[in-house]
Amino acid sequence: MRTLPLAHLFLEDLSVERVHATSFTLSQASRDLDPVDSYTLVFSSCGALTVETDRDTFALTGDALLLLLPKTPVHIHADAAARLFLLRLSLSDADGEPLVLSDACPSAFVHVDLALPIEELCIRYQQGSMQSDIENAARAMLLRLSRERAEREFSAILPAIDYIRAHLCEDVRVDTVAALCDMCESSLRREFSRAIGMSPKAYILRQKLKMAARMLHSGLYSIKEICEHLGFYDDAYFSKLFKRHTGMTPMQYARGSVTV
Repeated sequence: MRTLPLAHLFLEDLSVERVHATSFTLSQASRDLDPVDSYTLVFSSCGALTVETDRDTFALTGDALLLLLPKTPVHIHADAAARLFLLRLSLSDADGEPLVLSDACPSAFVHVDLALPIEELCIRYQQGSMQSDIENAARAMLLRLSRERAEREFSAILPAIDYIRAHLCEDVRVDTVAALCDMCESSLRREFSRAIGMSPKAYILRQKLKMAARMLHSGLYSIKEICEHLGFYDDAYFSKLFKRHTGMTPMQYARGSVTV
């Protein structure tokens, strides 16, 4: 089981599973939602909602929704005409291990305009669309939520993160990405450590090794081709780094088809 903040989800190779979508008009002014093991997105397309958890109270309007953590008891007060949308889902990483959000409070208030995607997902779900399509659409929406949170919490280094992810097949230099963020290298290292818990150099290496793992998993590339593609100029050094981060050599990994 892995734990990370909502703002870090967009940095991960995550899966969204077991999506369940519901929409209904409240026949009464209030309603209780039973605690469930899944994450729940709450949104109302008209009117206003007041959502009470065991610790907090949130007021939702048309430009916001609420991400409830698993096992959160909820009581909802709403306008009589309010139409409520619930999207419940489970998260896992590329290994299939559950992902748990580590946000300190039991609920995360997310300001973002996602009314149309949520309504469309609920309609598609109720029309019997393929579950894989629903899960992919829910994953894309959750990544938007994560990115929106990241823009609030560590926007200063997002240009560096975006550049690194887009140029993994090149020799990405720390001074290059520091300049993109209008920082010196020491400031960039400090901001990376604060925001994502590692240095820019460590993040670059981690992303390269994750791509190497995906290439090995595909069975389409030799170790030499992967090294050339990702800029590891010494096969032995690449193998040493890969084993240090995964606990197995590239050949062992390819045979076991395990994902970083």
